[in-house]
Amino acid sequence: MANWTATGAGTPAANGLYEPVGEIDGKPSYENENGVVMRWYALANRWSIGDAASVGTNYYRGEVGVADLPAGTWVVWAGQAPVPTIEEVAAAAPLIRRFNPRLVATGMTPGFMTL
Repeated sequence: MANWTATGAGTPAANGLYEPVGEIDGKPSYENENGVVMRWYALANRWSIGDAASVGTNYYRGEVGVADLPAGTWVVWAGQAPVPTIEEVAAAAPLIRRFNPRLVATGMTPGFMTL
């Protein structure tokens, strides 16, 4: 699953890296380091960017009927202009840790190495 960045938004909290945090209405939901969520609203048939702590506070809304990010043309809703630019970024590969008995023998405990 990809990560997304939002840049250039007039509402500063909406900018940043959005990482997957679950699924809502059958699509991935993303949150940035400021607690802002980018999610699909099935009833409205669009993506939105808003405050995770305040349900219904949408700073920006994506184009109606565009079901995939970057969601077409964004519009200002309760945020400040300009709208953000949404771009996909590759998710970092997860760290893989593997037990290596040779590391234990050399005193490098706990004997795990990161690949």
